[in-house]
Formats: sequence, structure tokens, C-alpha cells
Amino acid sequence: MKGESLRWRRFLWQDLAWAGFLLILAVGFGLVKHWGLVSLSVKGDLAGHLEKAREQRREKQFWSSTGAW
Repeated sequence: MKGESLRWRRFLWQDLAWAGFLLILAVGFGLVKHWGLVSLSVKGDLAGHLEKAREQRREKQFWSSTGAW
């Protein structure tokens, strides 16, 4: 009984270690993929950048919906 409990506990720790590794890997990939937004956020320029992007999208949608290219 004691050996089975120890084996089960080791299995859980291995699962937790893999889950932690995958979480760190996912965070790393996310930071690399979106590094431009991360750096803007750190500098404090993210809100302005997002507002410009929204305005450009609204303008593009407006012109495409009116058909007046």
C-alpha cells in the first residue's frame, strides 16, 4: 500500500512538472508572437496604437460598405 501511494504521488508530481513546463512554453511563445504589443504596453503606448488601429479598421469598413472606393 505504501509503495503504491508513493508511485501515485510521483506520477502526480511528474504531471505537475509537465503542466508547468507546457505553461512556461505557451507563455514564451505568446510573448514572442506578440512582442510588438508587449513592448508598446511596457512603454505605455499601447492605448494610442490600438486606437489608431481601430480608427483605420472603421475607415476601411466604412469605405468598403459604401462602395465608394
